Amino acid sequence: MVNEYDVGNFIIQHYDLYRLTDYSEIKNIGLFENREEIVTLVEWPEKIKKTIDNKIDLFFEYNDDLNKRYLTIKGVKNKK
Repeated sequence: MVNEYDVGNFIIQHYDLYRLTDYSEIKNIGLFENREEIVTLVEWPEKIKKTIDNKIDLFFEYNDDLNKRYLTIKGVKNKK
């Protein structure tokens, strides 16, 4: 499933891969189309069996009583 949001200068595509059961389904939803004006967000990225360049991982955690959220961001290294 993909939701698309036009935010002016670029488009955000949000893919939720939770319900996909076969890797061939990922190929058919346009996830690997390379367009510079798109920011792609993927839930359940572990279902992708392909290395993705220029990716940033977001990890969300909550404290014990769920009233605070924490975000850890792991990004792309400069390849110079």
